[in-house]
Amino acid sequence: MAPQNDSATDRYPDDVTQAGAAEEPLHEDGLLEDTVLTSVVTDETVIATPPVDETMLFPLPAPSYDEEHGTGIGQQYGQDFSRLDHAYQNPRREREIPIPHISDEDGSGYRVPGEGRSRSRWRPLFALLLVSVMVAGIFAAATYGLEAWGGKSVPNVTGISEIRARTMLEEAGFVPEVKTRIADDGIGFVLEQDPASGGRLGEGSTVTIVVAVSRTMPDVMGLPQAEAQDLLSKAGAQTVVVETRAASEPEGTVIAVNPAVGEAFSSYQSVTLTVASKAEVPDVVGMEKVEAQAAVEAAGFTVEITYSEGDGKANTVTKTEPAAGEKADPNSKVRLFVIEPMPSDPLHLLEYFGKQSPSIARYVTGKGFSLSSAFTSSEDEAEAVYTSDANGTLCFCNRPYSHIYIHERNEGGDPLAENHPFVGIRWEVPSSLASFDATEQGRDAVTRDLMSRCGLSNITDICTNVDVKGPSDLAKNKAKFRCTYGEVNGIAWTVLVINEEGGGNRAVVTCAPVSYYKSNYDLAPYGDGICDFVACADVYGER
Repeated sequence: MAPQNDSATDRYPDDVTQAGAAEEPLHEDGLLEDTVLTSVVTDETVIATPPVDETMLFPLPAPSYDEEHGTGIGQQYGQDFSRLDHAYQNPRREREIPIPHISDEDGSGYRVPGEGRSRSRWRPLFALLLVSVMVAGIFAAATYGLEAWGGKSVPNVTGISEIRARTMLEEAGFVPEVKTRIADDGIGFVLEQDPASGGRLGEGSTVTIVVAVSRTMPDVMGLPQAEAQDLLSKAGAQTVVVETRAASEPEGTVIAVNPAVGEAFSSYQSVTLTVASKAEVPDVVGMEKVEAQAAVEAAGFTVEITYSEGDGKANTVTKTEPAAGEKADPNSKVRLFVIEPMPSDPLHLLEYFGKQSPSIARYVTGKGFSLSSAFTSSEDEAEAVYTSDANGTLCFCNRPYSHIYIHERNEGGDPLAENHPFVGIRWEVPSSLASFDATEQGRDAVTRDLMSRCGLSNITDICTNVDVKGPSDLAKNKAKFRCTYGEVNGIAWTVLVINEEGGGNRAVVTCAPVSYYKSNYDLAPYGDGICDFVACADVYGER
């Protein structure tokens, strides 16, 4: 039994005709303008589905077209649906929309119109662009690493010497700018840099390095102590030791610093300031002269000795000026008053030199000598003759080499006691001490005895009547003599022992400064010898 087909009027509204369907506005694809399609692909057919409300839609069976008889499924079931082609479709029903059979380029089947064409056109360009970007990135990274662009890398110069740091920065293409910072350690080395290492700067850019430099001792000389200490503290000195020393500079001012001004020092190093102070006169009263002099000089003073009379022991200090305990400028003079020492023996002629004339006058008179004659020369020099029965004659005079002097002349007074200076000393030995035979051995023996009595030493010359030198016209007599000569502390001494021409013996000891002979007499005719000059002057009366 053939299936019952719905009539055309049952399937479509009464007002729908083929002509009417043709009048509906259709898209190119045969759909109504307001039809929203939902496609369902089954094999080679796309089923267009209108919007669905709440009614379940069932797809129509795919049309089967008999190409040979020109009939479709409608004719198979007794219905002719050919008139519905491009006609109105019930929105609640599905209709089929044929899609052109277009084979995509790779032969894989159907594709959406335009899809393959658009993708195949831009895909190579996109790939090329991607590769170009990657290559450019790799090239940029490589050249950046090689510093072909983007500046130069700043090297690390911290902790190395300034010279090496400068070299490294200059070799890297930078201009080093050096700043300094005072430090205790790492002197000459880089403490920090700006910018830090690892960054990039353009070639020729400035890199600042901070180099450690040592502290230097500031100039504090002559400053008051407090001001000097403040300046040292600002310079970094943590320990300052202050010492005082007697000096002529203003009291309380700095006269020395250690380390010295301009020298390097560390903050933990001890700095010593020496500050000027007044010197205090030490108490040396009662001390021996030598000991007292050393103590005063150690206190920073110079010493002047003034001999004076006193009842105490010779060579001891009786007082000082300024007095002990007073303060005075260092290097100023302190006078020591000393009981003057006299010769240990009145015949120790060398010990009279350097003594005060009045003290000598008192001394010799105290030793049994008496003034026999005295006068003052035109040069204000004393000639005082003292005699003693036991010890002979002492003459403090200006011509000690000559035995010709005026014993009888006496102008009154004592020139030594009146503090007139003397040039030299002559001792005429008494006959009791000058007994010897007229032989060379006898004269030599007496000479040595007299040297011992007078405390003489250091023989440097001897002349006799045989070899004495003198002027060519010197008138000699037949006296035989021996003259012995020496020098002690700039004083020339002679011991002359004579066997007189007419008989009798005589001995004389003289002392006078060497400078006296050399500055007042022409010694050339005497072989430049003081010994020969004294012998000729005394024995032959030549001078």
